[in-house]
Amino acid sequence: MKSLKKLLSIFAAFMMVVGLTAANVKAAETLQTVPSGKDGTGEITVSNTTIGQSYGVYKIFNGTNGTNATAYTATTAVKNLLSGDDSPFTFTNKVGDEWQVEIKDGKTGSEIIDFLKEKIGDPTSEGWTAPSGIESTVSPTAAIATSMKFTQLQFGYYFVSSSLGATVTINAANPSATVIDKNQGGPTTDGNLKTIVKNGEKTEVSANFGDTIDYQMSIVATNYNHDKPIKSYQFEDTLGNGLKYVMNNNNTVDVTVTVTPKSTITESNPNGTSVDVTAQATVKMGSDNQSFTLTLPWATGTAENPIFYYETNSIVKVTYKATVQNTADLNSDTNTKNTGKFGYTEFGKDTPIYPTGGENSTTVKTYGLGIVKTDEKGNPLQGAQFTVTPQGSTTPIKVSGPTQDDDGNNVYLYDPNGTATITTPATGIVIIKGIANEGTDSKDLNYDVKETVAPNGYNLLQGSKTVTATELSSSTTTIKWYKDKDGNVTTESTTNEQTTDFKVNVAGQVIVNTKGAQLPSTGGMGTTMLYVAGAILMVGAAVIFVTNKRMKHE
Repeated sequence: MKSLKKLLSIFAAFMMVVGLTAANVKAAETLQTVPSGKDGTGEITVSNTTIGQSYGVYKIFNGTNGTNATAYTATTAVKNLLSGDDSPFTFTNKVGDEWQVEIKDGKTGSEIIDFLKEKIGDPTSEGWTAPSGIESTVSPTAAIATSMKFTQLQFGYYFVSSSLGATVTINAANPSATVIDKNQGGPTTDGNLKTIVKNGEKTEVSANFGDTIDYQMSIVATNYNHDKPIKSYQFEDTLGNGLKYVMNNNNTVDVTVTVTPKSTITESNPNGTSVDVTAQATVKMGSDNQSFTLTLPWATGTAENPIFYYETNSIVKVTYKATVQNTADLNSDTNTKNTGKFGYTEFGKDTPIYPTGGENSTTVKTYGLGIVKTDEKGNPLQGAQFTVTPQGSTTPIKVSGPTQDDDGNNVYLYDPNGTATITTPATGIVIIKGIANEGTDSKDLNYDVKETVAPNGYNLLQGSKTVTATELSSSTTTIKWYKDKDGNVTTESTTNEQTTDFKVNVAGQVIVNTKGAQLPSTGGMGTTMLYVAGAILMVGAAVIFVTNKRMKHE
């Protein structure tokens, strides 16, 4: 057999090497101090704690400092609890009221921890009571920081509870010990990895063609996935063909990475400088520039002795931009979809691990509207010109085009550098694509249609008509309109139903012009002067009639 004090010293030395190495390279770690009130001078620090997880400290063996080393002894109650054929411990000579403790040959630290977990149970579970002889030095306390320091501990051999289940010894030569919680469940998201942001807030959005969209991926990054240290994080992103990344001068996506708290550690200078490690992140573009993979270094060293650049539970945000293309009008669920996912790589492995819930998508919506110009009988009118203005604005939208679809309808695309004038073709039908709605609440945005030039031989419409924008898709839309018993277009529902098909999903509005004697404004006098002349003749005739009548009486 080997003496327990020798093996515990080796075990403690290993824990100290790992703990102190990690502590040396951490930047401004937030520490939660938990006094035990036991009047001792020993300390146990648990680093890499999980926020909200409870940690407690339980004394197993007492420590007695000798001339050259520390001996560990157990009470009779602890001896009875921990004895047995499967026990890693042997209890030998009784000195006073306590028993000397030795460890059996070949027993490892993990075997000891598993044995103690079985015998002591889970102190964080409801209804748990400490077994006889086990001293509850510090009751389970919820972590509110990334490190917890338990102070005022007497020398001895302790079991640290939670899923951690670590054992550690503190003595006169080693009054401060550090253990690392390697039992975290790994990195997580808030349930919505991929988001669109506006003014720093997550939002849903619709957009005009040419608009720039701000995207963000965000995770809570840990240093371990259970007992495996994480070496790097990967963020992967894919755009639909209706979107294009905003690129930098190196022809890669212009991306920003932030980690909170911010690290000041670099691989070449692990003692800390003012250099941001996020600058070491690398970006690889897909072959068609419609995707990218960003790799963020997270640790250096080895799996046995990792050196982490950042604190556990750090917030990592990856932000970038994309513009909406004028090809984003059809099948918007895929054409303007942006899919993101994240993974992490452990030491000694090249393939990332993708956690459950680590992938999701967001879609930018584009909208459109349709206009049908007819006369009173529902016949299409060509040559009407008008503007379209979002309600609440005084500035009409601008468009490029038109092009004509297979049915001869004029199709205009939103274009901030285009023209505000929209003209009807021989079919009388106009389709406008690539406009936004309000985007922040599920309300549709209405547009005012104002006629500026009437079709030849028709009166100019007074005021404006309201048309509602709807989300674009490739499905055909059929709008219904009606005629009255005389065959005139009416706004009321009748049995004389008419239909107009759009080869795209837009809301349509039938707008009627009425015939009039007023001629187009081409320089002629029109009918106004005729009306004036007629009125003058009528007044003159009345004056002559009255004058003649008076002359007869005289």
